[in-house]
Amino acid sequence: MRGPHTEPEIIPPDRVEIESPRQPAATWVWIDAAGTRHIQVRRIGPLGIILLALFIGTLAAMVFVVLVGAFLIWIPVAILLFVAAVVGGLMRRYLAR
Repeated sequence: MRGPHTEPEIIPPDRVEIESPRQPAATWVWIDAAGTRHIQVRRIGPLGIILLALFIGTLAAMVFVVLVGAFLIWIPVAILLFVAAVVGGLMRRYLAR
């Protein structure tokens, strides 16, 4: 059974609160006793932006290393298959005589 339907709070433009620049950057999610979800999102500060950029850069570098590693593993395998095909062709001609 679903709980009571609640409407989102609409804050009129004349009631906009100005956040002080000293407030920490954070997102808060909590569920009250009635099961209602509340989400509060604040602006990310300069340190948060730097940490987010470092995280995204690190993640991109790791993906790049994995992709390059997977590609580099297949180069010797392809060369080995090519050499095996050439040797197999030469052996077929030699043994067919």
